[in-house]
Formats: sequence, C-alpha cells, structure tokens
Amino acid sequence: MREVNIFKWEQQVIDGVRKNVKVLDQVALFHQFGQEADGEGRSNPVAIVECADGRVETVVAWMIQFVDAPGATTAEPRVRFV
Repeated sequence: MREVNIFKWEQQVIDGVRKNVKVLDQVALFHQFGQEADGEGRSNPVAIVECADGRVETVVAWMIQFVDAPGATTAEPRVRFV
C-alpha cells in the first residue's frame, strides 16, 4: 500500500477576502480507486484509504496526493505511516 496525503477545503481570510484553500488534513494508506454514486444518477471517482486510527474512508480522487512514486528510492529512510 502507498502513503497518501488527504486534503480538505478550509475557509481562510487572505488580504481581507474570504477564500477556500486546499489544506492537508491527514496522511493515510491508499487501498484502491472506486466509484461512488452521488444520488443524481452520476458517479464520482473515489480513493479508498485507511486512516491511522484504522477507519476506512472514501475520499474524492482529486483530494489525495501520493507521497512518493511507486518503486522510488531515497538516500535517507523516511518516517513511515504507523
């Protein structure tokens, strides 16, 4: 399984204007992609992820980011999801 960053939208005041900003929410383990119906006859791509506390959630696909490329190696080991 690969580690992913999960983002959320947060309202922030920037230069006196309220804006929606995409911010990091949590780090999780990616299991697979799926489809989730929206109740209006359409479906959206979702990522099925496992949170650090063991919960399994679906997150819309455009709100995740893979932490590293598959098979990538680094000179220093990183602290991994535990």
